[in-house]
Amino acid sequence: MHGLFGEYGLVVVDGDDRELKKAFIAEMSDDLMQHTAFEAVNATSGRLANIHKIQVQPRQINLFYLTPGGRERIEKNSDGKYSVLNSTIKFSKESILKELEQHPERFSPNVVLRPLYQEKILPNLAYIGGPGELNYWLQFKDAFEATKIAFPVLMLRNCMLLVNKTAFGKLKKLGFPIPDLFMSTDYLVLKVLENSSNMHINTAQITALIQKEFDTLSKELALLDASLVSTVEAERQKTLNSILNLEEKARRALKRKNETLVTQVKNLKEKLFPGGGLQERTDNFLPFYCQDGGGFIDEIISQTDPFEKKFIVLIEE
Repeated sequence: MHGLFGEYGLVVVDGDDRELKKAFIAEMSDDLMQHTAFEAVNATSGRLANIHKIQVQPRQINLFYLTPGGRERIEKNSDGKYSVLNSTIKFSKESILKELEQHPERFSPNVVLRPLYQEKILPNLAYIGGPGELNYWLQFKDAFEATKIAFPVLMLRNCMLLVNKTAFGKLKKLGFPIPDLFMSTDYLVLKVLENSSNMHINTAQITALIQKEFDTLSKELALLDASLVSTVEAERQKTLNSILNLEEKARRALKRKNETLVTQVKNLKEKLFPGGGLQERTDNFLPFYCQDGGGFIDEIISQTDPFEKKFIVLIEE
């Protein structure tokens, strides 16, 4: 990490350092005894549940215990004593507090306590993170307030798509402007097929005309017999369904006749949005870095600004 980013001012901290863990003893003791984080995160999650995807489910105790053999969860037993899972290690209330005081480096915060630990030892004005990270940070607001640790401003980092020369060449050949890349694969396939065949399979105009004619018919028959209106509406729906069915059959026929183009579009979309998700969540940066060396990182840094809320597309021409 220092080799890649040291010149940009990156500092890498060993979170298991004894002195850093010592600064967090009070919060870890509270988690063991009072379970404040458990209560606070559940309270926040309850308020957010109807408007927000809940990602983190806190435990009563949100600490691991570190041994030479691994990292295991600490659980509180019904008798009030503490056990380290998958081990024979057990503590009484007094002994676990003594262990924490003497060896804080042996206790490790989980996903719930880690943000609190992070902000306790390295306070920040703002935390810049990805969409998934900010989703679960929103659940921690009450926990920060309860432990009297400053909650940072949450800022969404820039998202980015890298389009190499090969992909950009295919993009131009297929005739897609960059914004179209964010449309669905089906939309892109239909667009390129219609452009290549000069056939526009869109029944919107026909549907509008049909709707207009049925509106007129419905009004005229209502004057004759109001009970006929429901019959008109049923026929209207059957006609519209038939038109939609014909449109779908025409699209399938067009795809069958242009399988090569369809494959090209699907491959391009999969290359830039693997599995239908963002490239940055799947592709490793190393192939780009190996191709361009340090210049790649310089370019990325020069193009990013967390104060600009935009999705960045970098094109290798």
